[in-house]
Amino acid sequence: MSKSAKNALPPATPPDEFDDPADLGDGPNTVERLLSDAELDTLHRTAVGRPRMVWGPGTAFVRLGPEPVASAYGGKRSDRASDFRAIEIARALSEPLALKGPATAHAIDELVATVFEAAPNFARPLEAIRQSALSMLRRGAPYFQFKPVLIEAPPGCGKTTMAMHLAAASGLPALYLDATAMTTGTPIVSADSVWSHARPSEVVQFLAHEQVANPIIILDEVDKLQNLSAHARSDATEVMLPLLQRDTAAAHVDHFLQSRVDLSFINWILLCNNLNRIAKPVADRCSVIRINAPDVDEIAEIARREVQRRGLPAELVAPLVHAVRTGRLTSLRKLHKALDRADAATARPLLN
Repeated sequence: MSKSAKNALPPATPPDEFDDPADLGDGPNTVERLLSDAELDTLHRTAVGRPRMVWGPGTAFVRLGPEPVASAYGGKRSDRASDFRAIEIARALSEPLALKGPATAHAIDELVATVFEAAPNFARPLEAIRQSALSMLRRGAPYFQFKPVLIEAPPGCGKTTMAMHLAAASGLPALYLDATAMTTGTPIVSADSVWSHARPSEVVQFLAHEQVANPIIILDEVDKLQNLSAHARSDATEVMLPLLQRDTAAAHVDHFLQSRVDLSFINWILLCNNLNRIAKPVADRCSVIRINAPDVDEIAEIARREVQRRGLPAELVAPLVHAVRTGRLTSLRKLHKALDRADAATARPLLN
C-alpha cells in the first residue's frame, strides 16, 4: 500500500437498494453551504470540464464528470459494494470542485521564492514551474496549474523534499505515490471494471475526497514503476501517457467508474533517478530537468540556510559544516535527518 492510502475515501457499505440516485443523499455539500443563492445559480450552470468563476469567494469551480446513473452499474460486477463505491466517487466528481492555489503573478513568484529558500539546488525545475504557471495565468486560468515536470536526480538530492515543500507552500492538497510500492498501474489508472479485482485509482479517490480539481500529485521513483499484471505494457511508465497531455486527460475514461473523468487540471511532479528507464513518449510530455548531486560547498550552504529557516540555534552551523566537509554528511538526505534530530532535541521538554 502506498503512503497515500490514508487519503482515500473510506470503504463504502452498499445499501439494500441503490437503483435510485436519491438513495445516496441530496443534502447540500460544503461548497453550497458557503454560497449565496445567486452564486449557487452561477455554480450550477458549470459544465463538465469548463471552469466557472463564482464572484463571491473569487474561486473557480469545475465539474470533472457527469452525474452517475445508478441503474447503469447493476449486474456488471459480482461485487455490489464495488458498484456502490463507483457511484459514490462518480457523484463526488460530478459536483463542482474548486480550482485553487496562487492565482496572481506576485503570488506565484512568492511561492517559488519560498521553496527556493528551502531547496536552492532546485532552481531550474522551480523556474520551469514558475514560467509554466505564469503562462497558464496569462491564458486566463484563475488558479495554479503547470505543465507536468519530470526531475531526474541522484538519490539523496532532496527532490522529494522539494516537491513536498512546493505542495505545502501552494496550499493545494498533495497526493504522494511511491512507484516502488506498486506492482500495477492501478494506483494511477483504475483497474478495469469487468474484473473481480477492480478498484478505483488513488488519483480519482483523492479528487473525490479533497473536492479540489487541481491538486499536486507527486509520483516518486517513477523509473521503478512495475506492472506485473497479465497483458501489461512492456514499459510500465506508459500508463501515464493519457494523463500528461491536456486533451487526452480531459477525455480520460475511468474503467472503474465506467464514465469519463476530466483529469486535465492535475499538477504532476514525476521524480526519478534514471531517465533512461522512462518511456520516451512520457518524457516528451513533460518539462524534463536533470539535477546533479550537490557538491560539498552547496550542501554546506544549504545547512546554513536550513538552520536559520528552522529556527535552530546558530551554534549548530559549525559542526554541521564540519561534518559535511569531512565526509560524514554526504547527501541532503543525511543532512535533513541530522536537522530533524536537532529539531526533535530542541523541542524535547526538560524534566525536573
